[in-house]
Amino acid sequence: NRTDQRREIFNNSSSRLGNPRTNEKVNGSITNYERTNFLNENTLTYNVKLKKGHSLKLLGGFTLQDSRYMSDGFTSINVPNEELGIAGLDEGTVTKIPVSQTSSSLMSFLARVDYNYKSRYMLTVSCRADGSSKFPRANRWASFPSAALAWGFGRERFARDLTWLSSGKLRLGAGTTGNNRVGDFAALTSLVISPTSGYSVDNTPLKGVVPASLGNSKLKWETTVQYNAGLDLSFVNDRIQFTADWYCKHTKDLLLNATLAPSMGFLSAYKNVGSVSNSGVEFTLNTINVRNRHFEWSSNFNISFNRNKVLSLNEDEPSLATRVTWGNFNNAYPYIAKPGPPIA
Repeated sequence: NRTDQRREIFNNSSSRLGNPRTNEKVNGSITNYERTNFLNENTLTYNVKLKKGHSLKLLGGFTLQDSRYMSDGFTSINVPNEELGIAGLDEGTVTKIPVSQTSSSLMSFLARVDYNYKSRYMLTVSCRADGSSKFPRANRWASFPSAALAWGFGRERFARDLTWLSSGKLRLGAGTTGNNRVGDFAALTSLVISPTSGYSVDNTPLKGVVPASLGNSKLKWETTVQYNAGLDLSFVNDRIQFTADWYCKHTKDLLLNATLAPSMGFLSAYKNVGSVSNSGVEFTLNTINVRNRHFEWSSNFNISFNRNKVLSLNEDEPSLATRVTWGNFNNAYPYIAKPGPPIA
C-alpha cells in the first residue's frame, strides 16, 4: 500500500492568518507526505485424516511487515506578490523546512495444531514468535503460546435422548498476546540541534546537540495473559441458540510514558511498568421465531459486563493523572488511575 499526499496552504492579505496586521503577513506552505506499507504473508496448511474419526490440521507460517513514513516541505512568510498564490512562495522568507522520516518492521513465525475426534473432542495449540524493530536488540523477540479445548457433549450418547437439545459445546482456553504500540524509536534517546542551545569556541557561537527525549535500553513487549470459558447450546432444531462466555485478562509490563524523577532532567520516558486486569461475562441469545416460505422473523439479544482494575503503576507511584487534549480544557486533569479502582 502506497499513499502520496500533498498539502498546500495559502493565506492572502484578506484572510485572518495572512492580513497585514499579523507578523507573518501573506504566507503559505507546501507539505508532501509519503506512506508505504509492505506486507508479505506465507502460510502452509496440511490436513491429515487418521483412522476411527481422528483428524489433524497443521499450519505453519512466516510474515514480514515494513512501514515507512516521510514528509518534507517548507513554510514562507512575508510573500510580496500574493497574486501568484502558491507559485510566489519562493519570493518570501522561508521560515520552516519540516523534514521527517521514520520506519519500523515486524517479523513473525507462527504455528498451529488442530486435533478433532468426531467433533466431540477438539484441541488447538498455537504459538507465534514476533520480532519488532521498535525494541532493543536484546528484547526484540518474544513468544506468545495459546491452547484451547472444546467438548461437543451434544454428540455424546447421554445427550442423544434429550430431544429438546440440538447441540451443546463446552469451551476452555488460555493464551498470551503481545503489544508493541510505541513510537518507532521509543527505545532510543533522541538528539536535536536546537537554535537556542549552543556554546562558543574562540568567541564564535556554535549550535549544540542536546537530548530531546530519554531512551530506554530495557524496553520490551507488553504481554496479556487471558483465560476464558464458554458454553454453546441450541434447542428446537437450532431455532434457539444460546452462548455464554467468561474471560479474565491480566496485562503486565504496560508500555507507558512513565513519570520520571525531576533529577533525571526529563519529565517522562517510555517504560514497562504497571499492570491491569479485565474480566467479564457475555451472553448472546438468537431465536428464529417464524420461518416459512413467505416470511422469516429472527431475533438477537446480547449483553456484556466488564470490570477492569488497576493493579500497579510506575514503581511506587500512588496515582497517574491524565489531561484532556481538546477544547479549552488542555490544563484540566479529569482522569486518574490508582491501584485498586478501575482505569480513569
